[in-house]
Amino acid sequence: MDQHYDKKINDEYELILSTIPHHTALREKLVDQIVEYLENKTGPLSILEFGSGRGETLIMLLSKLKQENLLNRVEITSIDYDKNVLLEQEETIKSNFEVKIKFIPINIFEYLKTVPDKSFDICTSAWTLHNFPKTERKTILISLHKILKNGGLLAFMDKYVPDDSKLENELFMNQINEFNKLPLKKENLSALLEHEHKDRSPEYIMKKQESLEVLSEIGFKNSAYTASISRDAVLIAFA
Repeated sequence: MDQHYDKKINDEYELILSTIPHHTALREKLVDQIVEYLENKTGPLSILEFGSGRGETLIMLLSKLKQENLLNRVEITSIDYDKNVLLEQEETIKSNFEVKIKFIPINIFEYLKTVPDKSFDICTSAWTLHNFPKTERKTILISLHKILKNGGLLAFMDKYVPDDSKLENELFMNQINEFNKLPLKKENLSALLEHEHKDRSPEYIMKKQESLEVLSEIGFKNSAYTASISRDAVLIAFA
């Protein structure tokens, strides 16, 4: 995983996201899946988000839970390798929510080594898993299956691209054209385009059907895409 990419474009991140407006809509769908799962369970639920960054998903989730008086139902662990963005997230969340939450600046592989089996009810991430090559991605998924309780929810929003290569290429080029129109710093645009090309290389690309097959092979059940826009989708599965 390229741990320097976000740092290169950090100051222009919001501008880049302006060309991908559906990300907010898909993040909302991801949060809805988690809340629906929570509402169908009893007692407190433990949630792990990895690659949580500035906390966009958690803040959206906590806001919804607060509105519905459900904050006391969750215990959250938020991890990210970038200590600075995690501190930013921690400040925002602690200023706005009374919730049981731990913030851990750590690499996902190192963290998963420390977690006992059947520790979490929900594991989630948004726009994170695609940053890992397929071999590392599968290792992460195997570990997540082990640490999820029986029937636990896996919920991702990520770059799950169409299986049709022609359609995938068309959507990719449309996105690249939008990025090229942005008034980005030259070095940031270069880093962004390099990252986007890497994401669709054979060792990284996340095709929809292949991703479902990997989950099934690991042991996840009822895997499905619950929302899909362009080259991104919300995926859920159960341990």
